[in-house]
Amino acid sequence: ELNGLTITNNVAKNVGSYSATLTLTDSANYKWATTDATTTTVPYSITKANVTISDLTIVGWTYGQEANAPIVTITKIFSDAVSYIVEYSEDGIAWSKTVPTDAGTYTVRATVEDADNYNGDTATCELTIAKADVTIGGVNDTYTKDYNGEAFIVPGATASNGLCVKAVITNN
Repeated sequence: ELNGLTITNNVAKNVGSYSATLTLTDSANYKWATTDATTTTVPYSITKANVTISDLTIVGWTYGQEANAPIVTITKIFSDAVSYIVEYSEDGIAWSKTVPTDAGTYTVRATVEDADNYNGDTATCELTIAKADVTIGGVNDTYTKDYNGEAFIVPGATASNGLCVKAVITNN
């Protein structure tokens, strides 16, 4: 009770339109300026809050290395938990939740979907997966083979990525 007044229906949390009820408890000494009734209503509303993805970053990596997770910073004025999804695209048209593994440049998109009490947001950033370096070891230029048109596998040659090393001898 506030100075001859009680207020009811004035506690709302979710988006919507509401009416608080104000009742005079001392109508002998007070009256509403707009009505002779002891009760009046006051409309109020709660509108959707905006969620903002204020920062989206990801550190690229080299092909074959473990992927890095994007860092998503969300700004909001309420305490409710907010979830987001992360998707990747090579062309900006087709999106996938699967983290890319091939070398190349990709667009990363984080999205907070709209909900009952807030408007969502979307942000993008660029991801680069660099090509891996390959070195060849164990190669000795004294290996020889008579030409027969077939691939020549250099004995003892190894690639740093585990691929087979082949040299093709052509008739020059």
